[in-house]
Amino acid sequence: MSRSVVESNRRAAVTTAIAFVLLSASCGSAPPSATPPAPVPLAWVELLTGGAHSGDELPLIIAMHGRGDHAEGFARAFEGFEVPARVALLRAPIAEGDGDAWFTFRRPDTWVHVAEDLDAVSDRVIATVDAITAAHPTRGLPIAMGFSQGGNLAYTLALRHPTRFRAIFPVSSGLVEEALAWERFDVPNTPPIIALHGTADPIIPIHVDRETIVRLQGLGVRAELHEHDAPHWIVDSMRTDLQREMTRVIR
Repeated sequence: MSRSVVESNRRAAVTTAIAFVLLSASCGSAPPSATPPAPVPLAWVELLTGGAHSGDELPLIIAMHGRGDHAEGFARAFEGFEVPARVALLRAPIAEGDGDAWFTFRRPDTWVHVAEDLDAVSDRVIATVDAITAAHPTRGLPIAMGFSQGGNLAYTLALRHPTRFRAIFPVSSGLVEEALAWERFDVPNTPPIIALHGTADPIIPIHVDRETIVRLQGLGVRAELHEHDAPHWIVDSMRTDLQREMTRVIR
């Protein structure tokens, strides 16, 4: 059995932010059961954009930071975002340096292990979406976006939970052959995937996303890649492009 706990209220120096609300979930004890326990919602930070108020009925954006970053820091991706929306900045569950991570490399068959981690945490993302929409008025299906490892997770959501989102925005990421089974894509129900990637990315080379998008298009998935002159970072032009595309999807 799971429950959400309010950890703290935070504010960030983001032009369009009104408030941060840090939420977390914990799982209580339960009697033995033949069925696996329900996924536990992730901790998240609420960022309200475009002059919105917490009680408003708002579109929901699920945002997943990169490895070693943290939820509050990822708010920079939404600086200047003028559309009223509720942005749920999810907190990755694994401590990584001064921040957090969505998965780690712990075995020689790393990508197989990554697939297992991504599958499990994607279920927790859905549990978080359910908790947020139960507590807050929400307009339509949410958007999912993520950077780097968060982008891997965004792709996984398109694979495992396609009917739960109206659009997916992976940034500086890609799918890997060993990690996810391409044939599992529910093509008719997969939402549009708009990927963004830097041509000078030394961490995840752009060819990874190029190959991902070509493969998805070959399957019939609505997918496109926006390339930017950028390293492994959300530079200004990428942020502007990302926000423009999210605005188009919302409106």
